[in-house]
Amino acid sequence: MKRCMAVFAALSVAWLCMASAGAGTFSVSPWTSDADSGINAGKVYTHSAKFRTTEGDPFYAGNGVWFEGDNDKQGVSWRFFNLPSTFDGGTSNVTGDGANLLVSFFYGDPGGPGGTVHPQLALYDLVPGTRYVTTFYAKGWEASGRVINVSADDPGNPGVYQIDQDLYGGGNGLLLKYDYVAPGSGQIIFTFAETMTNMSWHHYAFSNEVYAPVYVDRDPYEGAVTDLNVTLRFGAIAAEGVELVSPTYDLYWGTDPNVLTPVLGLTEGTYALEGLAEATEYHWQVDVFDEGERVFSTDPNNVKRTWTFKTKTLAPAAKVLEYKMDEDQLTVVPESVAGYDGVAVGFDDPNGTSWTEGLAGNCLDFDGIDSYVDLGDEAPLPFGAGQAFSISGYVKTTDMMGPIIAFRNSQDGDPIVAVTVGFDGTSVLPGRLRYISRSGGVLRQIAGPRVVDGQWNHFALVRAETGVVSLYLNGQLAGTVNDGLAAYDVDLRSIGAELAWIADAGPGAPDTWFLNGLIDEVVIWQGALKQDQIDAMVAAIPYRINPLPAADTGAGVVLHWEAPFGTAEGATYSVYVGTDPDLTLVTDGATGLTNTEFALTEPLEAGTDYYWQVEVVNGDQTVYVSPVWSLSIVGSFSGHAWTSDADSDISADKTYTHKVNFGPGGTDGAMVNAGNGVSFENDTNRSGANWSLANVPNDFTGHTPPISGDSLALAQAFYFGENAGFCPVLTLTGLTPGTRYVTTFYTTAFGGAGARFCNIIAGDNPYNTTRIDQNAPIDRNGWLIKYTYTAPSSEMTFTFAAENPANSWHHYAFSNEEALPFELALVSPAPRAHVDAGDVELRWRDVPAGAAAQATFNIIVATDAELTSRVVDLTNQAVPDMRYTVEGLDADTQYFWRIEGLLGAQVVTRSAVGTFFTRSTEPAAILVEWSMDDGTGETVTETYAGLNGTLMNFDDPNTAWVPGISNTGLELDGFDDYVDLGNISGLSAPAGFAFSMSGYFKTTDPEGPIFAMRPPGILAVYVGFDGADSVPGHFRFISAADGLRRITGPRVDDGRWHHFAVTRSRFGNIELYIDGVFAGATDDFGAAYPTEQGAFGTDKVWLTDWSQSHPAEQLHLDGTIDQITIWQGVLLPSQIEALSAMLPPRGDLNEDGNVDIDDLLILAAGWLTDAVPADIDLSGRADIEDLAVLSQDWGK
Repeated sequence: MKRCMAVFAALSVAWLCMASAGAGTFSVSPWTSDADSGINAGKVYTHSAKFRTTEGDPFYAGNGVWFEGDNDKQGVSWRFFNLPSTFDGGTSNVTGDGANLLVSFFYGDPGGPGGTVHPQLALYDLVPGTRYVTTFYAKGWEASGRVINVSADDPGNPGVYQIDQDLYGGGNGLLLKYDYVAPGSGQIIFTFAETMTNMSWHHYAFSNEVYAPVYVDRDPYEGAVTDLNVTLRFGAIAAEGVELVSPTYDLYWGTDPNVLTPVLGLTEGTYALEGLAEATEYHWQVDVFDEGERVFSTDPNNVKRTWTFKTKTLAPAAKVLEYKMDEDQLTVVPESVAGYDGVAVGFDDPNGTSWTEGLAGNCLDFDGIDSYVDLGDEAPLPFGAGQAFSISGYVKTTDMMGPIIAFRNSQDGDPIVAVTVGFDGTSVLPGRLRYISRSGGVLRQIAGPRVVDGQWNHFALVRAETGVVSLYLNGQLAGTVNDGLAAYDVDLRSIGAELAWIADAGPGAPDTWFLNGLIDEVVIWQGALKQDQIDAMVAAIPYRINPLPAADTGAGVVLHWEAPFGTAEGATYSVYVGTDPDLTLVTDGATGLTNTEFALTEPLEAGTDYYWQVEVVNGDQTVYVSPVWSLSIVGSFSGHAWTSDADSDISADKTYTHKVNFGPGGTDGAMVNAGNGVSFENDTNRSGANWSLANVPNDFTGHTPPISGDSLALAQAFYFGENAGFCPVLTLTGLTPGTRYVTTFYTTAFGGAGARFCNIIAGDNPYNTTRIDQNAPIDRNGWLIKYTYTAPSSEMTFTFAAENPANSWHHYAFSNEEALPFELALVSPAPRAHVDAGDVELRWRDVPAGAAAQATFNIIVATDAELTSRVVDLTNQAVPDMRYTVEGLDADTQYFWRIEGLLGAQVVTRSAVGTFFTRSTEPAAILVEWSMDDGTGETVTETYAGLNGTLMNFDDPNTAWVPGISNTGLELDGFDDYVDLGNISGLSAPAGFAFSMSGYFKTTDPEGPIFAMRPPGILAVYVGFDGADSVPGHFRFISAADGLRRITGPRVDDGRWHHFAVTRSRFGNIELYIDGVFAGATDDFGAAYPTEQGAFGTDKVWLTDWSQSHPAEQLHLDGTIDQITIWQGVLLPSQIEALSAMLPPRGDLNEDGNVDIDDLLILAAGWLTDAVPADIDLSGRADIEDLAVLSQDWGK
């Protein structure tokens, strides 16, 4: 019978939906800028108008959208009636292009408050059955009082909607929206009736759009003219009530709309196109998918609909100054365009070897010590504000750091334009092409690829008309930055050196002020170089191969190179790898390769230098032989959390060569207990046995990060800063060449993430850097940065080049140990995980993978971190697998575990100590409960401890008692109602106390507190807004005790009863359940929650602090609550299930206790809309999924 009724329900819904167009809904929201105007080029607009502007002219509304300009109150498929008056001018507090909509308006109401004739807007040519959204763009005129009765005449209209146009205050923007389904007539009429004389609605602009659950915020807009490098932006935006889980994007682009290039499976709504053809129209399309279903398409009907943009037309750049450097003697460096010659300075033999063979004719050979070309200060430069310019040239060098060309101001040092290698005056990236500029105190930088291969390379710096500065190496874009078309007034101009650095003796060391290498054909251009101009200059280099890896690498090497410029079609490549620079002994390689890569077939050995070379072969002729490049096995960095001695990775079993704590407040040479049976040497003078730390002038003491145990001593003081121009360098000596070591830097975060980036250069990999943010963990939290390497010699160095010297690296402590044959990482249970008691599977893995193939393992499980109280001690059994099931673990217990790796009978490595917890099996017991069964009066009785609450601000307390989940519940008005619980300090939770909170509620309010206990701790549950941020309509849990923690649950603003349960174990695991379903977890480490006051329906701290700054509706809950309970202990799954079982079936839409035809009618009335309660699953529309829920519950 139930199945037959379900079929009947489906047929009934289908019939009812054909007869119903759906109900319309008014809504209002603030409007502050283009970001929240709702105007978007990704939407389909059927009607639009900006009133009181030039008739018929397009009016720009922002975000790539143009409205119809109107001055006669009628336009394409729309007309306004009964609107007699005009007002011109005015300003608003709205920002952006859309603010122009709020200048000038029509107004007036001929009928007045009691009349029958009022302003009306009629929209025609709507498609019956299509869902639309009409938006009226407005602003407040006074502080308040312009109250209007707005109505629509569609069959599903909600009646009169009363709206105060001054709702958000004078000058502040307001959006009035109407969401509806077009009736069969294909038209709709809106009526605006004033409620007080001379207080009519001000009509500024309106639009009507086709409703889309998902649309795309795209850029560039239609008709845009772009640079040749374009970032397409097409992020998906979900309409209100619609959620995107994991959107992906398929992009199609090209010049022919019939043949577009696909880029599939993008996870971000952006894609960069580089090197586009100029003066070309490009077409593009986007499909958006969510969980495999297409939710948006530029071309849903496959009619070749595309978006378009056009690239700009560029004039060729013209030479302003050209230094060919073709001389063979003397110190004059002729300038061939206008005669502004330069002077060669500091060359040892200007009449001989200083002039040498260049790429085209001769060039200058710069010694890197004191030679450079002074360009003088008289030549006019195209570096003015708003001007496009370019700089180009050729360079051939192996120098890791030095200027190629530099322009500076001698008076204030601010304007800078420079192209350098490695060092740019503020940071170090050895061997890489760099660009730096500064104007008005704003520093701009580009870091390009490596350029120190001893071969000719072409560089080009191009500032376009848009202010975009692009750096090119050998014709390939290396990076961009926008300098806002700044002016550069410079009088220090040089090639091969930086004159300001020389004059000021810094920054950097003297060998960074000059470049050692050849420079040729330097040109200053008026205008932006076009790609074909750059390509022509690159073509002057006969062949150009960019090898990867450029010098150093890890294991598993694949060699890559670029096809040389001008390689004939059908060319092949030969690769040779060996251990001597002359490649007389080839150990690996291949011939006849058609692709530009080769995977080594022989493993590389640590500590050995390797060399490789590529030949280009056409037919049987070798047409090009590359330089010989070097590579070697180098170390690698890794990061690890550090919270206590258990995860400090310090062990008395290790063989340390160096152990140093930087303790400027202590005694030099004293031993510091670092935990786990290991002591470190304390240092106060930056040097010790076999090590030194240079160029770190400052110290700091008194640091207190949240690290427990003896190892905290390593994080309480540090050295920091840099000597001007010199990066800090840590040098280790006394190493055994060929031995594998691990250096560990013990650090903590000191400030917000992203603020302390440093480029660390390891001595075995001097030409590459590793970029690390020391502040990556949460502020003050500890972490370990490890470098695993094979000693290339008896010495190892680490250079710390801070990206911002003001935020330099903090040096706390370091150690160097002999590396283990392999390491062990604990996999499961995860750190601080909660698992069921009884049998628990332990899993671990070897690092690197496969290194422990011949190993066996010892297993230790204990109830203390020191592993003395052992419950499992398999140290005399050789466990062969990297998993083991421990049986019979007790409930509600913290366990610690460690794995030891053995080769033969010898323990060679030990894992860090892990920890996990088992869940309690004891049912939670009620501590206090507000059953809400009082039924009348102003008191909310607490049954167990007498902590009664008092109704506050209720207009009629007796009518607030309404039917609840059990007996009565309490209805709150969302404006000022709440329940004051008074002093509840007796409910303060001590550290390590297990407790739970639960209750029932129902609401349509997107924001409002349910239950809050404060201060000084915080334990609270809210809807939407939790005091820090807002996720409208979602359940929120927040706690604060030694840190802020939150969990965001599902949508709950559907007007139906919901149950929440929050559990906190004595170890700190917090879990949230909504309607019996797990909704998230966090960890407070068993913190204490002292509390003084509590409330239902508000947060009393908010009332005290925010009553004047936040709307009352945000500070109060509009809804009904029932049976709020605090429990001692963790609610068991069976208890949570029993509490949730009291909820009405989801299909009982009218909550009359039965799932029947009345609920079916509610679903039919809301079919294909987002109306609640019809939209049972809150998907954004009532549809077949909701029908399935109702069918399953039918007859309950």
